[in-house]
Amino acid sequence: MTGDASQRHVFVPVRRLPVGSSLRTLPTVEGERVGVAFSSRESLRAAMGDGHDHQLVSLPALRAMLRPLGILRVELDPAVTRHPRGLAPASAAGPRSLAPGEAA
Repeated sequence: MTGDASQRHVFVPVRRLPVGSSLRTLPTVEGERVGVAFSSRESLRAAMGDGHDHQLVSLPALRAMLRPLGILRVELDPAVTRHPRGLAPASAAGPRSLAPGEAA
């Protein structure tokens, strides 16, 4: 990929509303609310199922949208499961947590 890695675009799940859309955030098992993003449409489908609405945005734009909500962490390619308390714990091949300012 050429250019600044911080400008990488990711697939972000959204919930369609009557006017516009809303970012989907998910709780971790510990109860922390995090942003979620996927490196590909296929990754999003595998984790969240077919037909899930999404937007393609840059990581800086995603962080800017999450910051006013007090959400500073973004999980890249999480394995979304129906765990009773949120995102399942990360496995060796699981999601990568991106610290503020870190590029994917």
